[in-house]
Amino acid sequence: MSVFYEKLKMMREKASLRQGQIVDYFGVTQTFISKVETGERNLTIEQVEKLRQKIWCY
Repeated sequence: MSVFYEKLKMMREKASLRQGQIVDYFGVTQTFISKVETGERNLTIEQVEKLRQKIWCY
């Protein structure tokens, strides 16, 4: 797993967000989010920015 995706997961958990809440926000599947957090899938720059905004608003 890449350090970047480990940090994203850590930030999500620190914000007390479940993967399901991210799924609702992005409109993707939980499998996609799970694969992103393990480094199997990648996010676009736009998705990273949107996730950053979601995590930091908590």
